[in-house]
Amino acid sequence: MRYWFALLAPARTPRPIVDKLNGEVRAVLGLPDVKTRLATAGLEVNPSTPEELAEIVKTEGGKVGQSNPLGRNSSGVRFRIT
Repeated sequence: MRYWFALLAPARTPRPIVDKLNGEVRAVLGLPDVKTRLATAGLEVNPSTPEELAEIVKTEGGKVGQSNPLGRNSSGVRFRIT
């Protein structure tokens, strides 16, 4: 079974704010100690763009019978439990 987590912003969040959040979270997730702690917890970090995340939700969200809860302003950060 595959799970994923995403960081979302409210609909109509200005793109510069979405981009700033995405960049900051990606920077933190790239820190060696953060990557090690997440890996120890069984998490594989796969940062993405807001557009990539929206596509993932569109394709994978339907697999569990849910509609796409993301607008175009999602942060694009996701985790996958391995």
